[in-house]
Amino acid sequence: MSSRFIPHNTLNLALCALLGAFCAVSYRKYASYSAPLREPDVTVVLLNWARFTNVQTIVAGLCGPSLDDVVKEIFVWNNNPNHTVGVEEFAPCPARKLRVYNSPENLYFQARFIACSKASTVFCFIQDDDYIVKPEIIRAVRSRIADQDIFLNPPEERLSSQWLSIMSPPTTFGFSWLGYGSMLLRRHAAAFLQLMDDLQMPDEERKMADNYYTILRNRMPEIWVGSAHPLSNESAFTVGEEGQARNRDHINRAVRYLDTLVANRTERPYFSLSFTTPEPRTLVHTPCQTGTCVVETTIRSLPETVSKYPLAQDIFKREAELTSLSAAAGSDISPFSQAVDSDMATFFRSAGDARAGDSILLDNLDVVSTMVDWVWMVDPSTALAIQSTPLSVSKNGLEWTTTPITPNCLASGAGIVECHFTSGLPARYLRIKLSSNWTSPWCIYETWLQIAT
Repeated sequence: MSSRFIPHNTLNLALCALLGAFCAVSYRKYASYSAPLREPDVTVVLLNWARFTNVQTIVAGLCGPSLDDVVKEIFVWNNNPNHTVGVEEFAPCPARKLRVYNSPENLYFQARFIACSKASTVFCFIQDDDYIVKPEIIRAVRSRIADQDIFLNPPEERLSSQWLSIMSPPTTFGFSWLGYGSMLLRRHAAAFLQLMDDLQMPDEERKMADNYYTILRNRMPEIWVGSAHPLSNESAFTVGEEGQARNRDHINRAVRYLDTLVANRTERPYFSLSFTTPEPRTLVHTPCQTGTCVVETTIRSLPETVSKYPLAQDIFKREAELTSLSAAAGSDISPFSQAVDSDMATFFRSAGDARAGDSILLDNLDVVSTMVDWVWMVDPSTALAIQSTPLSVSKNGLEWTTTPITPNCLASGAGIVECHFTSGLPARYLRIKLSSNWTSPWCIYETWLQIAT
């Protein structure tokens, strides 16, 4: 997909007439604007067991200058006592950016949290060794994290996360895996280790710590949806029915621990207890796959569900119920992440018709003071739905200005319409919000931001 904006068709000629000399300005897709450098405050934690070449590949990608102001250290925890790992094996990554620990035994996933608790930074980024997470995505997650962890999941895992959740205060939690990429607060990792000590959890359960982490927090996790880029998964830990059964067994143990914690109502590290019903998580977050930005939407791609189960251990009853509902609805066949994956062969389609209040927001992660062009590649029905929708902009996400700017759209062939919202107002956030119901679903092939160079 081209990142140019050259007046070569009717649409761009119309924009030229509107914008005058501005049409001579060139654009760059997403990231011509650079946020100020800051002191790096993230430790990346990687576990090694049997795929050392994967670990080397991941380290090489994280050691580059693009993350110098984000990643302070890469902590490689070697769980394989039969293979001693040295810093020199990651050359040319500078030794100052590396920390290697050769564990005398395989601590499995508990090692992630131990390593994070020993970090010198406020945040830890955790990922498995069979996926590549792009530096732009790590930067985006770091830019948005505040006081709660953020978990990256592919679309199919987001669906299972919704299934494996209970929202019946004081029991309020959702399940998420950590291995696709998770930004944790170091203090949360340390408190989680203390909670496992307090519960006197046996080694078998501690080693499967990933299965317990989000459940024992007793809070709905913030999950972003995106597609991971797989590496070799030879020697994978979770394989086949046996691996799935093991995971479900530990999830079942985790929810029983949680029911006990909620029943006792005793203050514990890491565990939180609230008797108020939290706002339902209607926002879907997805990081841009090209460039550094985050796109959010309130558009539903999954069926609305209400939890009627009071206990954490009811989680598998809820899963069974939602599995059948989801199969009937064909949920998340075309997930929202496909609207920002830089692939015109994929698209996002909503579960139902577009409706009043549906919104899409693009966060550029810093204020841009130059001209920007928010590009949309959509089907004809979606183009009609947004045709009279004004653009809103904000510097801080709290105070919004609704502009008179509406999109200029023109058919670009193959049943796709190209629309442009062009603005020169200083803004970090751009948003559109439908004011009326529509009689067809959203269909977005791609959306991105072009910034004047």
